[in-house]
Amino acid sequence: MNFNYWCRQGLTECVCKWGILAIFLVVAVLIPSAAFATHGGSPGQPCIKEKVGGNPPCTANDVRLGALTVVSGPESCIAGENITVTMEATIESGPDRYDIGLWINEVGGSALSDPDGTCFREYLHPLASPATSCDQQGGPYWDAETAIGDVCGDVYAQNTDPCGNKITGPCTDGSGGTCLFTVFQFTATFVCGDSNGDGFADVNTCTSWDNNVNTKAAENCGATNPLNPELDTDPGTGSKCSCNPDDAPIRVGDITICGNGIVEGGEQCDPGDPVVGDCCNDSCKFETIDTACGDSSNTTCDNPDTCDAVGVCQPNNEPDGTPTTCGVGECAATATCQGGLDTCTPGAPSAEVCDNLDNDCDGSTDEDLTRDSSCGVGECSATGTETCTAGVWGDDTCTPGAPSAEVCDGLDNDCDGSIADEVGITCDDTTCADSGTPYGGGTCTVTTFACNASSQCVPTEDVSSDTCGGTADSPSVTYYTCSADNTTCESNVTSENDSCTDSGDALGGGSCSATNWTCDAGGTTLESTTSSGTDSCDASDPDNPSVSFFSCSAGDGTAGDTCSADTTDRSDSC
Repeated sequence: MNFNYWCRQGLTECVCKWGILAIFLVVAVLIPSAAFATHGGSPGQPCIKEKVGGNPPCTANDVRLGALTVVSGPESCIAGENITVTMEATIESGPDRYDIGLWINEVGGSALSDPDGTCFREYLHPLASPATSCDQQGGPYWDAETAIGDVCGDVYAQNTDPCGNKITGPCTDGSGGTCLFTVFQFTATFVCGDSNGDGFADVNTCTSWDNNVNTKAAENCGATNPLNPELDTDPGTGSKCSCNPDDAPIRVGDITICGNGIVEGGEQCDPGDPVVGDCCNDSCKFETIDTACGDSSNTTCDNPDTCDAVGVCQPNNEPDGTPTTCGVGECAATATCQGGLDTCTPGAPSAEVCDNLDNDCDGSTDEDLTRDSSCGVGECSATGTETCTAGVWGDDTCTPGAPSAEVCDGLDNDCDGSIADEVGITCDDTTCADSGTPYGGGTCTVTTFACNASSQCVPTEDVSSDTCGGTADSPSVTYYTCSADNTTCESNVTSENDSCTDSGDALGGGSCSATNWTCDAGGTTLESTTSSGTDSCDASDPDNPSVSFFSCSAGDGTAGDTCSADTTDRSDSC
């Protein structure tokens, strides 16, 4: 029971201090506790206008709801969310009125008319039996129609006292009249709202009644809806109801609105728009210490933010100047924390090289590094691959080839780094022999060949093996050599220096009377060993024969031979 409410209504100090207390002590003794139990009701019902039709004004003040106090429920609520509250309604009335009904809009609209909303409905119960055992301060309630089976409570005129325990006082509507105060408890669920902006939850309500006592059982409250008698408390006529003005909703005790940005009543905080992580829970109480809030990042310098004991989100940054590191390998760097930020900037990576360092800053050292390698010399040369490990090149896959005996081919076959050792080694080639009888016939047979400094396989100058002897008509050449391509047997006497001479005029005249021919000491000029007058070998120019080679016509070297041109000598080959 809200005694302060009664005192606010203008009752004398004596009544407030002693009278009300005495009355309720008597009531507590005489009335079973069940009489004060919270009652049911019918949620989700049409509001007055939608229920009865027409356009009821509901402006009479015969019976009106003066106040709602909270018996049990939340201390605060979030606007727009449903809350369930057990309330104590104080009903003010003047004359006798019957079958009192209570209407509360459940979604924040008007209880008089809300086409899109619903109302919660309740009625006064239980009833006193006999009627004179009634108590309007919580029930059982006075019922003027008990004799015909009515089940809905009534209010008696404020200037009467059939129960013998009335509480009256000045009406709170400002009319100056005296009102009977009836108290009734019920539980309802409705949307938390603050339509007048005072920071407290409120609702829009109506009361309804009947001006006349029912005389027929069929008209009794509860006759049509015995399980829900509150549905039989429609206004007796269109004027038999009272609704609070839209701008004057009924405050629901001291339930504050959590989320309106105002810290009220039992609230510890109210950010205006409760969200997870603002250190204020949905009941406008501080979150527990160390609840995550704000920025949840977890970096070197910025630890996750948490709530402290007074609902403040602490950044938990590392102190400025705290050393930090960043990067790996050659990109590693150091710095400090400043204002919760890590000022460290890693270096730039570079291409990986074989130095036992992580140049490309990927956490690995000298990875995937290989290079081409070579080994061996000459014909043993080979290639392979080396791999870098811990800054050192190794694991060479190169294997040199096997050396072989040196041959005359310009290659380093024995892999000793030189081809000079080819010179003089015996080599194989074909026999070099002439095809006819130049310079006296016979066959030039070379029996051995050797490699020269140009890596060519050439015959050796083995004089004893040459057989180039001729007759008295042709010079006996000392030896032969092979041509540069090893295909032609050539005299070492230069062809252009050959000459057919006698002891007289050189290169001309008379008969070729030489009986024997030899090469000179230098091995470059044909010489006659005898002289026999004047040779004549060309009528056109006695002094300069026009052919390169000559032979004696008779072929026997006797006097009187005619020196004639031998044009076959240049084409001889062996």
